[in-house]
Amino acid sequence: MISFRQSKGYAMRRFARLVSVLLLAVAACDAPAPEPDGPLDLRVRLDPPENGYQLRSTPRLVPAYSEVYSCEVVRLEPHADEYIVWLDTFESKSSEYTHHMNVNAGIFSVGDAIFGPGFSEKLLGFPVGQYDCKEMGNLMEKGLQTVYPSQKPHQTGAFPKGVAVPAIVPLVLLMEHHYINTTSKDVLIDAAVNLHTVPEEQVKHVATGFFGGSDVTLAPESRKIIANTCQISRDVNLMAISTHSHERGACFSLNRYDGETQTIDPEPFFVNKDWESPPILFPEHKEWTGYSTIPYKAGDGIHWACHYRNPEDRIVTTGEKAEDEMCIFVALGYPSPLSVADVKNMILNPGGDAMEKLEQAIIPCDPVTDAVSPWPEVNIDLPLSEAPPEECEGYETTSE
Repeated sequence: MISFRQSKGYAMRRFARLVSVLLLAVAACDAPAPEPDGPLDLRVRLDPPENGYQLRSTPRLVPAYSEVYSCEVVRLEPHADEYIVWLDTFESKSSEYTHHMNVNAGIFSVGDAIFGPGFSEKLLGFPVGQYDCKEMGNLMEKGLQTVYPSQKPHQTGAFPKGVAVPAIVPLVLLMEHHYINTTSKDVLIDAAVNLHTVPEEQVKHVATGFFGGSDVTLAPESRKIIANTCQISRDVNLMAISTHSHERGACFSLNRYDGETQTIDPEPFFVNKDWESPPILFPEHKEWTGYSTIPYKAGDGIHWACHYRNPEDRIVTTGEKAEDEMCIFVALGYPSPLSVADVKNMILNPGGDAMEKLEQAIIPCDPVTDAVSPWPEVNIDLPLSEAPPEECEGYETTSE
């Protein structure tokens, strides 16, 4: 079984990939107009950013009463001599009635930038182009992580002024589009994502973050809520948060831990009922706070809970494969102890103490063992037959 510390190590690596490639893109290409008597045209219109990059998928035909899992390998080309870019605002559009549209990254993503053209393809096993996702096999086993999830036709997110995340170009990504056509007419679909860049001299804070991960053990044909609490070691302004589990995760909830009172808020501030497409919560989109960020003091923290249903006749444990499970949250915030110069030096000189500095930059989130969970059935194996009709009943999935 993977220990809590090992889970934290995996989450740190995932967070590092998230920060380095969060919400990235490729240049757009024009698609031909359909014939007047052809399919219903649901392609999106999104003007490329004045400063930045745009990712646009190749239009795909979805026949009537069918669904597609379209996976497209795309390559973000640098503008002029750009190598390190800074991103602070993100916007996406996908065709109406899209189930989800995700942008995925992995170790392969930076292969071309570090080792030269063709290395990313060698690592991923597929050249740039559009595929049925089933052609690509188990994406999770290829080390892919969702860095930009979207379940809405139009989604935006912006960091506070002066805060940005770094990315290196060229960059290879995989765009996954799940579309269900319930109509009697063929439809033409696509999606686009804009990545707005900010000049390096305007970046005052590099995004940092914290995370939590739980060991998972699920008995056969059971339901279980696995929950833990951690508290952060220094002040941070929270500006984005998301979660990760596999298909047995019926719901994922996050509650705030108050370090002063040593209590957990009974009302979750984040709820996700779609394990495939976890939303990214940008606090400025929530009416319950007057902040564009959520201030956390040293000692405050997060109580995270994965609500599982295991219908299989076997024990399921922690692991990276689809048949395994995970229970992880990742949060972005600022300030970071790393400066812009520190980040540039780490990217240009990745050897030496670069990983040690990255680990020091990520805010520790240390376990709290005596916090009382608001979920009364936490960490108890229960019969699946007695499961409630809906996990996290009474709560809606958090809006992105």
